[in-house]
Amino acid sequence: MKQTIKSQSNKNSINSYFDLNINDPDLDYLDEDFFKFLEKNRGLINKFNQNYPSWRNQSNKRSDSQKRFAQIPSKLSKLQNSNNINLPPKLITPSTSTNTSSQNSSVSSAYKRIPSCGNISLNESKSTTFFRKPTKTNLPALQFQQHNKINDENYQDKQEQEAPSKIKTSREELKPQVTCKAWGIYKDEDATFIQGENTYEIREMASITKIMTCLVSLKLAKKFDINVSEIYFSVSKTAININGTTAGLEENQWYTIEDLLYGLMLPSGNDAAICLAENFGCLLYFESIGQSKLFSEIQSVDVREDQYVSDYQRYFLKEMNKISMQFLLRCTQFSNPHGLANKLNKSNCNDLAKLTYKAMKWRLFRKIVQTKTYLSKYKIINDQTQDVTYGTNFWKNTNKLLDQGYLGVKTGITTSAGSCLSSYYSNYIPSLQKSVSFIVIVLGGSKPDDRFDDTQSIVDWYIKTLEEQQRSSKI
Repeated sequence: MKQTIKSQSNKNSINSYFDLNINDPDLDYLDEDFFKFLEKNRGLINKFNQNYPSWRNQSNKRSDSQKRFAQIPSKLSKLQNSNNINLPPKLITPSTSTNTSSQNSSVSSAYKRIPSCGNISLNESKSTTFFRKPTKTNLPALQFQQHNKINDENYQDKQEQEAPSKIKTSREELKPQVTCKAWGIYKDEDATFIQGENTYEIREMASITKIMTCLVSLKLAKKFDINVSEIYFSVSKTAININGTTAGLEENQWYTIEDLLYGLMLPSGNDAAICLAENFGCLLYFESIGQSKLFSEIQSVDVREDQYVSDYQRYFLKEMNKISMQFLLRCTQFSNPHGLANKLNKSNCNDLAKLTYKAMKWRLFRKIVQTKTYLSKYKIINDQTQDVTYGTNFWKNTNKLLDQGYLGVKTGITTSAGSCLSSYYSNYIPSLQKSVSFIVIVLGGSKPDDRFDDTQSIVDWYIKTLEEQQRSSKI
């Protein structure tokens, strides 16, 4: 809105006092006191209403004071040239406060629109400035009709009447009782943030790293046209010597890619993570030297005696970070495929929610993370006689939140990262008469079971919030 507040020497001329731009939509940002001033000086009403007919038709979007102003009859226009008009004082901006000779052309800076400001143009002056919305420090200087909302009984009554509609706000202020240092709730269809605390805080993610390890393995298998239930990967000495949680792999055993993915996600096997990284890294190396044509003929990958086996992990890590960039996980970096303590292996709730969302699009991934127990099969080949013997390995999911609406996804815990959990919840809620689905990320729990307790508390709190929103919408 273009507005001029000039010297009181022109108070007999309303037309020179206000220069209103008819096409300016900035009236939505005018302060309540401005309209109170115009009500007090009713001679301005006719000119204002003539210039803003469309504004009067949108009274349902205005405040009470604005509505009263818009509905005042135009017959009051006879007061337009009245001398009994209470003009607001001329405000001296910092640029003009030291120059008293230019007071007639100085401009009040009472209102401001963010981010774009309309400038004030004068009829008799070229000076321009910007609207500045009143603050607690400058509002008394305007000497408008003061209105103390805190002591206004009508205002308090109005607040009490509006209390039922603020159930959502009051509920959100009562955050779930959790011990974790960061948590977030996200929409399942696009990982959009719903609610949380410290979701941008970058932390170690522990074995939640294995979500990306599994996803990269699935992507590479598709890229190289490999059947994950038929191709066998070898277990190296490096894999079996890794610390932390294990899938119980032993050197010289051979597992299918699919079984290794179960060993990766259910018992959170660090040995399975190394095994996948080494063997897929080997394939990435052959691709880098232009030998990817061989992949259609292979039945297994053997890295046990390969002198470049340490380099293969680096190829796989490079692929993990490459896909992380493709997913726009700007706060995420992978330094290993398993998630053991490392300050460079980091992420935050927001990025891990996106990663979970991307991974849950894969059918096999969804199947794996929902599985409670799995019996894998492996084979051992005698290098001298080529005799083959078979064995089994039993794995149990470390995720205690399965069933009752929880569909996986991945646990994690280290001393530096704390207890962590990425969960996908989808269930029918009778009180809402509909199904709800969302992703929950919990990072930095104090105790091993805190990740499950915190996640359950967050889910219960969010469902109750949805119920209260539904009730309040019916009031």
